[in-house]
Amino acid sequence: MHVTAARPAATLAALDPSVAAEAVRVLSQLAGRDVAGWRIEVRELRRTARVCRVRAVAGATTHSAIVKRLSLPRAHRSIQATQRWLPAVGLGGVAPALLGAVALPGVASVWHLYEDAGDATLHGRRADSEEVAAAVALVAALHLRGAAHPLVPECRAEGQDFGIRYFLTGLGDARRLLDALRGAGGSRPGALTRVLDDLCRYLDALLADAPRRIRAFGEAAGPETMLHGDLWTTNLVPSPAGAGGPVRLIDWDRAGAGPVTYDLSTLLLRFPPAERGLVLATYREAVGRAGWRLPPPGELNLLCDTAECARYADRIVECAIAVLQDDAGWAYDVLVEVLRWFEALAPVIPEA
Repeated sequence: MHVTAARPAATLAALDPSVAAEAVRVLSQLAGRDVAGWRIEVRELRRTARVCRVRAVAGATTHSAIVKRLSLPRAHRSIQATQRWLPAVGLGGVAPALLGAVALPGVASVWHLYEDAGDATLHGRRADSEEVAAAVALVAALHLRGAAHPLVPECRAEGQDFGIRYFLTGLGDARRLLDALRGAGGSRPGALTRVLDDLCRYLDALLADAPRRIRAFGEAAGPETMLHGDLWTTNLVPSPAGAGGPVRLIDWDRAGAGPVTYDLSTLLLRFPPAERGLVLATYREAVGRAGWRLPPPGELNLLCDTAECARYADRIVECAIAVLQDDAGWAYDVLVEVLRWFEALAPVIPEA
């Protein structure tokens, strides 16, 4: 088997031969014949997430699959979401099929091989109002069908819990870990010490404001439902132009349960402020047909702001653990970035 990289990157064969062998098996299954003698191309799509596209090429014939490395918890969430939770609410076809998997001995991660949904994500087609409307309709359908479904407790237990506990626990853990980082000393530059101090001030202000946010969740967040958990426009894949197929929703490894504002906030922030009102109106109309009523802009902004700050706190926790346990230098760079997120945080929905 000849493996080439479409751009400078490690090939699957270089990572582990068993992953490459599974990729050839999956591609052979897609082709309906053995492709071991075909040209196998590997293109790295996301360096940090370890995501690749593998293609078997013979003349004008091409078959491809997506290969993604996941931690064990993320792999489990992805399987549950795509093979159990989505089919349970009648949306099993929106997620790319899992075609194969490889668990490497002694490594706490799994390689999944998925159906290739293509590169034309909503991120590059946000100006197309019809594509946006179709994507928002899918998100609304997920939230409507998932609300009060018997599997929501399972989504929360085996997936991510994005309710108010996510906010409170994340803030508390982040604050304690920042204190541990500040007390660890070492040769940290003075600028990084100021970053840690500034992050602590943001978290302290959020902790002081927690009672108001808890009340808002109780009064306005609405029912808990199934959530994608990572609703970037890059994870929404419209059908090819003229194909008339459904929108696909990829990357389910952060799926879970919570209020719709967790997903909605992520999606709205992927659009320029001037375009968010139309996206929100489209969502309001879609859920309104089922009798749902979203809270007014002020309350909705508070709920979305809480979701964003919870995400920031979660990132702080990840980075602090990486520094304290593994002395990971990259984590300080990310903490600087998180501080910039706090500094730039503005209402998700611009208010008149």
